[in-house]
Amino acid sequence: MNKVVYSQESIFHLYRLGLVVAGKTGKRYHLQIEDELNSLILDSDQSTDPSIGIQFDAFVSALSPEIIARLESEGLIRPGRYLQQNIS
Repeated sequence: MNKVVYSQESIFHLYRLGLVVAGKTGKRYHLQIEDELNSLILDSDQSTDPSIGIQFDAFVSALSPEIIARLESEGLIRPGRYLQQNIS
């Protein structure tokens, strides 16, 4: 499958998400490495920390419905939760 191309806005929120996660957990993700970027998305979607959740929601809200569907199909975000929010 082709590499996901993120918008400038979603990259901004992804960068901020990485900072929040690093501050909360001490784990740093290298966003230029696709596996680490995917791990950040997966770990953030599963997090129960409100600060991480707020920043993750900002990231997802900057994604197109097509990218959300792709991330869902790849198992990186929970199916159905975000697509409805972005469409309405």
